[in-house]
Amino acid sequence: MATRKFPLILSLLVLFLCFACYFFIPSFNNAIRETFNILTSGDESMIRDWVSEFGIWGPLVIILAMIASMFLFVVPNLLLLIISSLSYGPLWGSVISIIAVFISSTIAYLVGYWIGPNILKRILKEKARSKLTQLIKDYGVGAIVLFRLSPILSNEAISFIQPF
Repeated sequence: MATRKFPLILSLLVLFLCFACYFFIPSFNNAIRETFNILTSGDESMIRDWVSEFGIWGPLVIILAMIASMFLFVVPNLLLLIISSLSYGPLWGSVISIIAVFISSTIAYLVGYWIGPNILKRILKEKARSKLTQLIKDYGVGAIVLFRLSPILSNEAISFIQPF
């Protein structure tokens, strides 16, 4: 049972550390604010220049950001896909995005598998769980595609769900 709680405990610990760094380390706070301002500026050249500062590590930064975004269900990773395309062009941006989505979805599936249906049952209310289960039973792959294409949800949100 302890191994099933490990991903949840690890996620909470990482979240706590991020919040602590934000509030107690001024340079971390400034970096987060600067990143937010650049990404929400709407200035394509500014975004492209910011990503190019990472050099050869840029694609890795995008992939790691996609992995981090999977825990923020209400933050769509569409922004990261757009940043990837703006920074690396349509071909290489798409390749980086596909790799990032594959890796983050795989991690989300494994986390969902490790925490198991018991914890998911505690997190999701019975009504929501039964609706989700029925939606997937009725529409199968179509329901998963709908979740993946939703601009409201993180693409990985559906990956956490295991059969109840």
